[in-house]
Amino acid sequence: MNKVKLFAKALKSAGNPNVSEEELAIYWDILQMNSNIPILIFDTSGHLIESKNITFKPDEKQLGKIELLRRKKMQKNPIKIEISKTKKQYIYYGYSPTLYRLQYMPFIQLFLIILLVVTGYILYQRVQQSRQNSLWAGLSKETAHQLGTPISSLIAWIELMKAQNIAPKYLPEIQKDVQRLKIVSNRFSQIGSPPSKKLQNIVPLIEETANYMNSRTSKLIEICFDKNIAPIFVEVNEELFVWVIENLLKNGVDAIKNKGKITITAEELTDEVKINIADTGKGIPPNMLKKIFEPGFTTKQRGWGLGLSLTKRIIEDFHNGRIFAKNSQNSGAIFRIILPKSKKEEK
Repeated sequence: MNKVKLFAKALKSAGNPNVSEEELAIYWDILQMNSNIPILIFDTSGHLIESKNITFKPDEKQLGKIELLRRKKMQKNPIKIEISKTKKQYIYYGYSPTLYRLQYMPFIQLFLIILLVVTGYILYQRVQQSRQNSLWAGLSKETAHQLGTPISSLIAWIELMKAQNIAPKYLPEIQKDVQRLKIVSNRFSQIGSPPSKKLQNIVPLIEETANYMNSRTSKLIEICFDKNIAPIFVEVNEELFVWVIENLLKNGVDAIKNKGKITITAEELTDEVKINIADTGKGIPPNMLKKIFEPGFTTKQRGWGLGLSLTKRIIEDFHNGRIFAKNSQNSGAIFRIILPKSKKEEK
């Protein structure tokens, strides 16, 4: 604005015959210095007299004053110059290209701040996730290590009992439980490192786990699985996959207070395999549906809250699948596992 007023004063003085040559030279320098502010000068009749720092399209100068001011985005309040008592001119000015660009600076700064905050948050989440993964790995390996010594001792005691023919009736069951402990130890050791997977039929794996849980669960609770379905081949780690099914079955058993039923279904779709485990328990409170897979979350008085979080980690991180829970329309909860079909099998 100040530059435009100075330009107007110089323009007015340049046309004054009483101005000295030195002053006239200064005013002409001022007029020439304006190299970026767009200016339109009109007379009292609205005719365009002069323009500066403005590019016109063909025939654009023939437009009326109002339309020309609108197209060139000039300010509405002009600076009036009295050349003489009868002659007046009006200087309309606009913003320089630099000033126009500066108008967008707050938005650019806001965008950069938001980008910086989002990037920082993502990096923070990655660091936290990395730390959590390291903690999981360390905890799992240490658990497997701690279980190793007593399991070895139990195996030695079983061999001694065999040699001395002590309690031969109960030895097979004891051996089964010790073998189960070895499997648990091996599971924890695999959580701490990328597990190996192979293509195999998951139907017998689900069946064996269902039978195992049936034999160790109250007779009031029935675990059902149709073993006569067609084979379903998926690339899985056997021990970890069985652990997932076992965890979900235990969760269903805990949800059923007295008599109830747990139904397992497996279905092969075009590009994925869907496994549902539905129980007739009390269901999951709606406000807890999003929290049940979080580490440490539990509704049990003595629970650690690690079963479902480990299940989610095994399915999503190790098997590139998905798992989620929802409440049944009738009663109870449904846990759904979705695993990708193996590309080897598709070929």
